[in-house]
Amino acid sequence: MIARSTALACVDPKRVHEVWPHVGALLKAARYRTKLNTFEDIEADILAGRSLFWVAWNGRTVEAAVATILINSEIGKVCIITKLGDHAS
Repeated sequence: MIARSTALACVDPKRVHEVWPHVGALLKAARYRTKLNTFEDIEADILAGRSLFWVAWNGRTVEAAVATILINSEIGKVCIITKLGDHAS
């Protein structure tokens, strides 16, 4: 049996529209379970480049995805990391 490794990669915001159709359903289902934010808000932030979109890629398939966004708060800039989905979700 050959061990497979998984790499975490940030999708270039200029190319996220190429990846989005392949992972949108997975992410929508995961967001529904968390109830943290509307899927449309998360999607809009990612597609507009306000959030960065990260995928865990094993060379054949996306195993998981997350979004990160920097926000200004009373304590300074804060990075919000939202797990959007994985095959275990």
